[in-house]
Amino acid sequence: MKLCNITIFLVLSIFSASLPAKERIVSDNDEQLSLLISTALKNNKQVQSLLNKWESSKYKAIESKKLDFPTVTYSYYIDEVETRVGAQKNAVNVLQSFPFFGKLKTKFNTYNALSSAEEFEYYAGRDKIIFEVKDAYYEYMYIMKSIDITREHIDLLTSFERLINIKYKTNKAMYQDLLRVQIELDKLKDKLLTLQSYKKLIISRFITAVGTKEVEDIVEKIELNYPDVVYEIPSKEELMKELFETNPILKKQNAYVNAQKSKVKLAKLNYFPDYALGVTYINTEDRDLNMIDNGKDPIIVMLKLKLPIWFRKLNANLKEEKYNLLSKQEIYKDTEYKLEGQLELIYYKLDDSKRKIELYRDSLLPKAESSLKTIHINYKAARSDFLDLIEAERLLLTLKLDYFRSVTTYYQKWAALEKLIGKILE
Repeated sequence: MKLCNITIFLVLSIFSASLPAKERIVSDNDEQLSLLISTALKNNKQVQSLLNKWESSKYKAIESKKLDFPTVTYSYYIDEVETRVGAQKNAVNVLQSFPFFGKLKTKFNTYNALSSAEEFEYYAGRDKIIFEVKDAYYEYMYIMKSIDITREHIDLLTSFERLINIKYKTNKAMYQDLLRVQIELDKLKDKLLTLQSYKKLIISRFITAVGTKEVEDIVEKIELNYPDVVYEIPSKEELMKELFETNPILKKQNAYVNAQKSKVKLAKLNYFPDYALGVTYINTEDRDLNMIDNGKDPIIVMLKLKLPIWFRKLNANLKEEKYNLLSKQEIYKDTEYKLEGQLELIYYKLDDSKRKIELYRDSLLPKAESSLKTIHINYKAARSDFLDLIEAERLLLTLKLDYFRSVTTYYQKWAALEKLIGKILE
């Protein structure tokens, strides 16, 4: 009788420890998750590379709005040029090129838009790493919870085995019942080993996302306090609006479109001539004569034009940039459609996992717990078959794992939704 009571206590304690409460509970692991994310953003090489690329593009934009360096030419006359006022010995010329009005600003707008594209590329890469950390984090929580549940059910089946041994010795249970429970025990032990091996795989995912093996120390300190916060999912229309306003990939493609528009404008401005202004100073020797302007050094002001007269080349360049603009606009539209499809899929999976969480928590798990308790009492009183008891235990185990898988999927899809939208959803 004492062993039976202990078994009943294990059944009740296993269920009560696993069944979540209905109220919203804020996870205590947010600090650990924040630490993992900050460590990843600091150490991940891909994120650092994208950040450096963005910083580099800023200076490229600054460089593009500056004039070309002036040229200085020094000429030495091997044969001196004789003039009325004296012999010319050497000359110095300074020349500064200028693009046609509006070209410099348009070129700057092009590179500034490309810099914006690199900025949004960085944000997209950063959000991707944050998602990978969150996804691995919630998967790790699921694995740890599954390990705990599996161990609890191993303890439960071990108590069943002891109970059957006692009944078998008194001819109140069949040997096949003892074999059944031993088979179930071996299956659960094998499942436990699989979960423990998978835990190592999740840690390797952390290392890849975070970019350092030091993350193992952080992961090992994570306390198992499974989150039970079911957020209200915004309407699909609200999410679509947010998506088109804040998604970094879409903003990047829009920046490419703006850059290409500037390139088209620059191609049109190429029909107008660039020019250069210059000054030439010529050193002249004095003559041995007393005359006006003797040895006077001439100064020459120069205007240089670059004539755009090869119109077939200019027309080809303009058409090229216009077709490139059409291409960028089509890519933008294609990105919109793809992101819309991704949002539809994430929204479906998020809503489906939320529905399953409520179903398991409010209906299936309480019924499975009640069924196991009832069948166990009936088996103790010889009114139920042991196979029914094993099936009830197996069903409860499956439902609990399915419940926590739904919770995990919900949080992973919420993280995927934030990555897609491009910001934290309140």
